[in-house]
Amino acid sequence: MKITIYFLLALIITSCVKNTKYPFKLEKELIKTGFIKTSIEKETTGHIILSVKINEKKARFVFDTGASNSVIDENQKERLNINAAISDIVATGAGRTDIPIAIAKNVKLEINSLLLDNKEFIVMNLDHVNLAIMDYNGQSVDGIIGSDILTEINAIIDYNDLNIFIK
Repeated sequence: MKITIYFLLALIITSCVKNTKYPFKLEKELIKTGFIKTSIEKETTGHIILSVKINEKKARFVFDTGASNSVIDENQKERLNINAAISDIVATGAGRTDIPIAIAKNVKLEINSLLLDNKEFIVMNLDHVNLAIMDYNGQSVDGIIGSDILTEINAIIDYNDLNIFIK
């Protein structure tokens, strides 16, 4: 049994060593197939931040692969030229329940040179998110990019080099 454990441990360790003899150039292959490389930043809290444009206005959005919908902070509605209709639906998540929301349609989202017209976003108060980020000396965000958009743009996240590849 001990020999088997040592063998498995050695196998795991050697498989984690970087292969420098035949490095796989993921970035090169992705760009060849039409993906766009965009830089991302890591916030002091560990959140991944993406700079985007919403209706041609610069904005900071946090990635949340666990969020089913993308969100714009209601405090940024005016600055980002967002028209939203109040919804009967309430949102849950991030430790809170019954957060009233509005729905914004026809939002223009730009990520690097990728333009997505007529996007739908949830509009809700993100004070609880921004307060948590600022508690760790981070900068506030204007919204959340959720899995709805991440899957649409075929997002591939390179956490090591802080890039996202989109198409």
